[in-house]
Amino acid sequence: MVAGKTLDCPNVITKEFARPLRILHQLGGLDRGGIETWLMHVLRRTDRRQFQMDFFVRGTARGDYEDEIEALGSKIGRTLHHRNPPRFAADVREFVHQNGPYDIFHSHLSEYDGLIMWVAARLGIQNRISHSHNDTRCVDSTAPIHRRAYLNLGRRLIKSYSTHCLAASELAALSQFGAAWESDPKVKLLYYGIDLTAFRTDPNSNSELRRHLGIPAGSFVIGNVGRFVVQKNHQFLVKIVAQLMQKDPSARLLLVGSGPLLPEIKSLIERTGLTSRVILLEPRPDVPRLMLEAMDVFLLPSLHEGLGLVLLEAQAAGLPCVASDGITKEARVFPGGIEFLSLELSAQEWADRLLKYKFTPRPKSGVSRVSGTAFDITVSADRLFEFYTHSARS
Repeated sequence: MVAGKTLDCPNVITKEFARPLRILHQLGGLDRGGIETWLMHVLRRTDRRQFQMDFFVRGTARGDYEDEIEALGSKIGRTLHHRNPPRFAADVREFVHQNGPYDIFHSHLSEYDGLIMWVAARLGIQNRISHSHNDTRCVDSTAPIHRRAYLNLGRRLIKSYSTHCLAASELAALSQFGAAWESDPKVKLLYYGIDLTAFRTDPNSNSELRRHLGIPAGSFVIGNVGRFVVQKNHQFLVKIVAQLMQKDPSARLLLVGSGPLLPEIKSLIERTGLTSRVILLEPRPDVPRLMLEAMDVFLLPSLHEGLGLVLLEAQAAGLPCVASDGITKEARVFPGGIEFLSLELSAQEWADRLLKYKFTPRPKSGVSRVSGTAFDITVSADRLFEFYTHSARS
């Protein structure tokens, strides 16, 4: 952790305004992803006498969280033109004119933040936050030249038109804000916080939940939660578990998520002969219970992550975690919370490391070790609220 780069967290927010501060969040959508889940935790804790949060998203499909967001009094705007900058700008302008004014525009769309910061500046929004949630350097470095030109333009616009920059980790800051981010006073780190309420029960690997999912008694269950996209490296994950199953017939794989590569991964599971030993679940709200009662080890061999909210949740559940060493070490909440392995190791080597956890007693819970840290939602949300307050004062 870079000294002086994380947001401060005072005990209370000392400033009240004549009206609530109005914040507009720009996201790709409102499904159950890491960014969206963190923002929902924040929204549920929002004092609406002080803050009003609205959302602007891409596309027409309703996200998993939209009903709750609207029930909490927030507005949701949409655009179908995010690939057409002039029309996108017009859609944002219309929503702001109808629902604003806004004190803060907070965008979560990587390099696309550049255009958004420019649009927000043209609309006269004084506080413009570009928030980096991912480390995409390994992808960006091999992108076609036109893609790299687009990335560079987006980052120049962020530098010129953002008033503040937040990052989920040091690697996320480096990825979006460049090598000099540590010396840039605009850039601060804000770690995700998770709601620990659902994790405050002891793990139970013999629960009714396992029987309901069709997991035989005594199974050794490897779990993963994430979108089926290239970044999450599901192909390698399936190969790892296939090797594990050759050594341990009791092994099962529990996958939770959706995404464009799901059909491809289903096909791989069938070709590998693992269909009867893999449980595929759609995104669902009871992930903490799945971690506590259905999983024995959490596996995340991602090609890259900004931080990895699911790793925080898995540690809170007391799950041993095995993750790729391309993920920032900041995701390790406490010593021994995550074992990091190189993606250059073979699937067999990964499987061997997983197998040792079958014979390692699982801690009752990791909640006490997460509570009160920067990864506790009460801390993370307070830091964000104080940041909004300080930004509006200045």
